[in-house]
Amino acid sequence: LPTGSSAACLEHVQPAFAAAVLSFLVPEPAHLILQMVSSDTAAEIFRSFSAETQRVVLEGMSPDRRRQMQELLFYPEDSAGRLMTTDVIAFQKDLKVREVITRLRATAHKRAATYSYVVGPENKLIGVLNIRDMLLASPDTLIESVMRPEVFAVPAFTDREELVHIASAKHFISIPVVDPQGRLIGAVMSQDIMKSGHE
Repeated sequence: LPTGSSAACLEHVQPAFAAAVLSFLVPEPAHLILQMVSSDTAAEIFRSFSAETQRVVLEGMSPDRRRQMQELLFYPEDSAGRLMTTDVIAFQKDLKVREVITRLRATAHKRAATYSYVVGPENKLIGVLNIRDMLLASPDTLIESVMRPEVFAVPAFTDREELVHIASAKHFISIPVVDPQGRLIGAVMSQDIMKSGHE
């Protein structure tokens, strides 16, 4: 199978099975395939590799993907950092409404509807966007002016018990995850939180 088709298949199988298959494809095309799947799927597969296979695969990844894997593997099991996906929609605060709407429209068919966040310098989370607010605003308005600054987020080390409590109380589709400096590093889906709480 082409690497793209192989990556699509891996999104729908158990991580341990995917790791067993990819172990026969190290170093190439294993690291190429892992760069094409979502970061959280790649991390789940990666955890099932032997230490030596992890080392070889990491060496073949791009610097950005390698950093993502190392960060995801660093967080404790059942923490927000372990459960989160790094595939989040975020925009710099100085973009205009029309630019954001254009980008959202271009990616709408590729990803499920979640929240769009606003970040400032160093990727610090400063707000969340509401589609209705943007549609009512002038196209040339900066999104910093229409965002909602009261955005709820959790630290990456928040444990599963607290996440389940938050998800039950807040009823959000997803919850942004931040590092100790308040930088947006991902989001955890409420359905994933509740699923982990029943395991």
